[in-house]
Amino acid sequence: NDLPYQRVYLLHGPPGNGKSSFLQALAILFRIDYYYLQLASKNLNREVLRNNLKDFTLQNKCVVVLEDAESIFTKEKASDASKQEEEARKMALSTAVALAAQNNPEKKGVEGIKAAIEGVNNPSDFGVKIEDFVELISGMLNPPCGRLIFFTTNHCNRLHEEILRVVDEQGTRVEFPNADLSIMRGMWRQFYKGVKDSMRFWDDFECQFLALYGRSDLVSIIAVREKATFEVLISTTTTTADDEIQSPSSSSSSSSSSSL
Repeated sequence: NDLPYQRVYLLHGPPGNGKSSFLQALAILFRIDYYYLQLASKNLNREVLRNNLKDFTLQNKCVVVLEDAESIFTKEKASDASKQEEEARKMALSTAVALAAQNNPEKKGVEGIKAAIEGVNNPSDFGVKIEDFVELISGMLNPPCGRLIFFTTNHCNRLHEEILRVVDEQGTRVEFPNADLSIMRGMWRQFYKGVKDSMRFWDDFECQFLALYGRSDLVSIIAVREKATFEVLISTTTTTADDEIQSPSSSSSSSSSSSL
């Protein structure tokens, strides 16, 4: 059929939480091609992007990654983008007319303006518009065969609404939040599984971590737990000391009885 066989995902969360590492591990685990999409190139336009996607990402299962998506397409309306493009066009045209009149003083009037217009490259010939980009990755022009497209961002609220729309239509958003204590505990157990009494050291780390970064109620819980443990140790030590003080008489009675 002509339906695009692909999924589009948005991985968002603070930097350093494993978004890029996850994608590389995904490609290695399933042994599929990994393509890093770079849209910042000045030589990239709609046709170049379309040919690259068609030649490399349509025939086989692959992963296509565009990192820091909020820096590629800003969160602006289409009307604002068209206004900026028109202003850039007018500025380039006025500059070209002035240069043409300076370099070719014999060409004046309509002829000079015509020559200047022919010498100006349309800004839309270079770079990729958000509308063209969304149309190409949506898979409607050239249906892919098992393509996975991933956007990564540290600021989900800065993404262009068109990218969010494609993600919501063909995939989902996945948050990579900061690790909580349960994840930290699992990583600690994994990294220090060969160390004796490693979880006892984890208790100390957990208490200090919560004291610095955690919630006050959790810190209080840990403090109560540590206090209770300390009180148990004090109670045990006191009982042991009392037993040792009474031990001479009891030991003599014991020894004497055993000698009988």
